Amino acid sequence: MKKKLDLEARVNATLNSLDDVQRATPGPFFFTRVQARLTREDKNSWEQISSFIGRPQIAFAGLCLVVILNLWTILRQNNSNSTARIDQSEQSSTEDYSVAANSFIYEENSELP
Repeated sequence: MKKKLDLEARVNATLNSLDDVQRATPGPFFFTRVQARLTREDKNSWEQISSFIGRPQIAFAGLCLVVILNLWTILRQNNSNSTARIDQSEQSSTEDYSVAANSFIYEENSELP
């Protein structure tokens, strides 16, 4: 029973917090600025570019282009990795059976750094 009273008290407190809420209103001259922007005939270059890119056909085409380029890059990278692995495995097998005499000549450097 105490939980029910506590719950009711919390609900009432929440509802009472909404008592002083007022309706949201725009700032002064908001309607005037919107009307001025809507009636303006000349658009700057950024507005023209954004309105062109914002068209659904252009946005969809751009998205498709990005996906195709990503797939092409991934497939191209996988093909180059597979040929590199083949070359590396051929090279390592020839290095295993090759006999080479490597001689290192160590020279003493009398100059100090």
